[in-house]
Amino acid sequence: MPCRDNGYWYLHRYGIGDEYAVYARRAGSAEGPEQVLLDLRENARGLEYYDVGSIEISHDNNLLAFTEDTVGRRQYRLRFKSLATGELLPDVVPNVEEGVVWAADNRRVLYVEKDPVTLLGLRVRVHELGTDPARDPVVHEEEDEAFYTSVGLTKDRRYLLIDSSSTVTTEVRYAPLDDPALVFKVFLPRSRGHEYSVDHVGERWVIRSNWQAVNFRLLEASAADTGIRERWRELVAHRDDVLVAGFDVFDSFLAIEERVAGLRRIRIRPWTGAREFHIDSDEPAYRMALDANEEVDSEVVRYTYTSLTTPRTTYDYDTRTGEQVLLKREPVLGDLIRRGTRPNTCG
Repeated sequence: MPCRDNGYWYLHRYGIGDEYAVYARRAGSAEGPEQVLLDLRENARGLEYYDVGSIEISHDNNLLAFTEDTVGRRQYRLRFKSLATGELLPDVVPNVEEGVVWAADNRRVLYVEKDPVTLLGLRVRVHELGTDPARDPVVHEEEDEAFYTSVGLTKDRRYLLIDSSSTVTTEVRYAPLDDPALVFKVFLPRSRGHEYSVDHVGERWVIRSNWQAVNFRLLEASAADTGIRERWRELVAHRDDVLVAGFDVFDSFLAIEERVAGLRRIRIRPWTGAREFHIDSDEPAYRMALDANEEVDSEVVRYTYTSLTTPRTTYDYDTRTGEQVLLKREPVLGDLIRRGTRPNTCG
């Protein structure tokens, strides 16, 4: 089930009886010629354990960074591959968390170094291709061992993110993707009990926060107001009967995951102020969840759906026309599905 990102369609597939996947991409369209990125069957050959944590493509589409674990303790090592030649590069960074992110220059990668004893990820370092990993500079160090650290990228590819999270508290740092110095600013200083997450689209930051909202709400802020919570403007108000479980940003709308009366559903909120609406279901009990939506300029939302009578199914929903396309449905052995629940439009 290919997913479009930065001009390519990405997918992974399993052969019959395979334990490990083949990761590939196709240029131009989902039916274009296939280029294999990683064949985990080959990587795992002869090993008792093998796992790939993340696969990240450089912004110019020419290099691949991936993290692999051959021990089983989530102690990954960071490796690189040229997508022009298919050759692995000599750079190997040991003992890292699974997630990594490329800087704008396509030469540097941010990663989280793990403590070799506690296995906590405490330091965010930057590796430049062709340099000694032992000399990788630190751009952030978490001093509180109650917090977990991860790195990421806003969906519009304008900002790098460092997320520090404990059970009940969050703190986010950000830096412009094209900042050569990679100087990170605190989005909002941590305050015990305040959980928040952020993304960026257009000229606004979108924030999911439980500030004065036990069930969370969505707010927006300008670049000048990120650290001033009182200036954040409300997008989706708190409700006692609705949990704002997550969100995804697009150029023309906001997609919101919410839970109400035991149902997980998706609401579409256009930025123009047009009428909001929920993606429909013809069943009384179900669960919807946002899936991989990599491109901020898309008008289509990909989501997953399941119910007591419908196995996990992936759809693309066109927010302009209301057209819903079934992409994949997990097979269920036996005649256990109620006939006629939903049409199989994938053929």
